[in-house]
Amino acid sequence: MTVRFLGRLKTVSRGGCSRCGHRQVNSRRFQYVDRIIGMDGRFHQYIVGHEYEVSEREGNYLLGLTYLDGGVEKHCFEVA
Repeated sequence: MTVRFLGRLKTVSRGGCSRCGHRQVNSRRFQYVDRIIGMDGRFHQYIVGHEYEVSEREGNYLLGLTYLDGGVEKHCFEVA
């Protein structure tokens, strides 16, 4: 099965001090490159727009990955 990575939004938090109470800053960024744990338990790096040849089982797993964008569920991968 051939799949294409579409990218995804990820929340990145930085800053903040538990001692003085300084507020943490969160930002949402689009991930063009992402590391995802595969069915074999290893990290795989995916780049937006690139196509990857994977097994049928791995492909079904990747097609099921989703993220929320403003309350709308979106998919990270599509069938190429």
